[in-house]
Amino acid sequence: MRTKLFFHRLSYIQYPLMLIGFYFMVSTAIVTTGNPDDAVSLLLANLNKALIFIGLAVSFLLSKIRLRHKTSSLRGYGKVLVKEK
Repeated sequence: MRTKLFFHRLSYIQYPLMLIGFYFMVSTAIVTTGNPDDAVSLLLANLNKALIFIGLAVSFLLSKIRLRHKTSSLRGYGKVLVKEK
């Protein structure tokens, strides 16, 4: 039960990671409108960081969805069926 609680709390990491990725996207949009000279290199650098953090957040989300699907499909089948001899 402690491991389940640990992984449940670990899954909350997805929210700060998503916010960090969103920060890089918004900061890039704000900075590139003020300074169009170096916009392309800054855009690519920050887009790379944003995609990394958003990808990590989505991977946590997908692992939680898979776990829920796996456990929900097993709920009705708690008993192990053994063939009678």
